[in-house]
Amino acid sequence: FKTLMNVINYSSNLNISIYHTFHDEVDQCRNHIWKCNGPCQYKPPYFGLVKRAMNRAPAPRDTWWNKHKYECGGEYTKISE
Repeated sequence: FKTLMNVINYSSNLNISIYHTFHDEVDQCRNHIWKCNGPCQYKPPYFGLVKRAMNRAPAPRDTWWNKHKYECGGEYTKISE
C-alpha cells in the first residue's frame, strides 16, 4: 500500500498518508454540550465546556468532578443538543 501511496502522491501532487486521526470525526458526534457558570468558563483549554456524544451530564462519576468542584465550584447547564 505504501508503494502505491507514494506513486499516487508523486504523480498527482496529493498528500495521501497511512496515518489518520479521527479527532474531527469524533468531534462532530459530540453534540451534547454543557457549560459551567463558574470561573473555569474563562480559562483555557476547555473554557468551561464539556462535549459528549451521549446525553450524559457532568456528574460525580466523572474522574475530574471532585477537582472541578474544589477548584471552580460552578454548575453545568446544557447549552446544545
